[in-house]
Amino acid sequence: MTVNQILSHIQAQVGSKKWKKVVHPVVLGCFWRFWLARNDKEFNGNMVPVRRIVEIIKEETFGWVKNKVKGVSLDWNRWIDFDISLIV
Repeated sequence: MTVNQILSHIQAQVGSKKWKKVVHPVVLGCFWRFWLARNDKEFNGNMVPVRRIVEIIKEETFGWVKNKVKGVSLDWNRWIDFDISLIV
């Protein structure tokens, strides 16, 4: 699957616009961090633990969603559990 196919698949899912607006940047953050981790391993020989990648994704996307998605009140403690139903 391509990035566009995955993003289109998410947009086609049942759910509110708000849910989709929250999930979209998270998916982009996943692509970005997986790509950076892959490059770090490939070019520098550094293995980034999956748990650390997930932590970074949560940290970065919290800020993205908090500052860009209107009508979503985010709480860090809920965000780190990442239960979207509690967020939107």
